Amino acid sequence: MAIWNKIQLTMQYYLKEFVCTNLRWLEDVLFALNALQE
Repeated sequence: MAIWNKIQLTMQYYLKEFVCTNLRWLEDVLFALNALQE
């Protein structure tokens, strides 16, 4: 059972890192699109 908890924590950690990275990337894209529209 302890192993399963460790796997869950690891997955949550990587998922959070993945989402944060993608949000930063998405913000850059939106910023670039706004700059192009002006």
